[in-house]
Amino acid sequence: MTEQEFLRHLADYGADPARWPAELRAAAHQLLAGRTIADRPALRDLLAAEAAFDRRLAGVVPVVDEARVRHLVASVTRAARDTPRGAAPDSLLVFLLGPLPRPAAAALGLGLLLLGWVIGATVPHVGTTEVALPGDDVTILFDGDGR
Repeated sequence: MTEQEFLRHLADYGADPARWPAELRAAAHQLLAGRTIADRPALRDLLAAEAAFDRRLAGVVPVVDEARVRHLVASVTRAARDTPRGAAPDSLLVFLLGPLPRPAAAALGLGLLLLGWVIGATVPHVGTTEVALPGDDVTILFDGDGR
């Protein structure tokens, strides 16, 4: 098993090789027993961090009050049932114009696009700025005064 494979499996299965699949467990034990971990402090620190994360996950699981869960599910279901369909508009366009058939919405979008093109074409251009590209030859005049 390479170090990259070990790191991937470490992230997937945790620091304890006993939780790894059987076909990977022997290779993980061999890598952990070898000098690779001892020679690599970063790998050793990562293994320690993963072990600490595993310990945090193995802690006490909070107790879930079933009555609170039933109350929450019932209140969400009741609110969803009481909300009339179509009460909230899907978008600002639907809010402003009401529901549009698809061809009308496409025509509106095309009209707005053409309006933007016409306005952009009629705006006077202030002037162009020439830009030197990396491949261009640029003459630089320098009189030697570094102020």
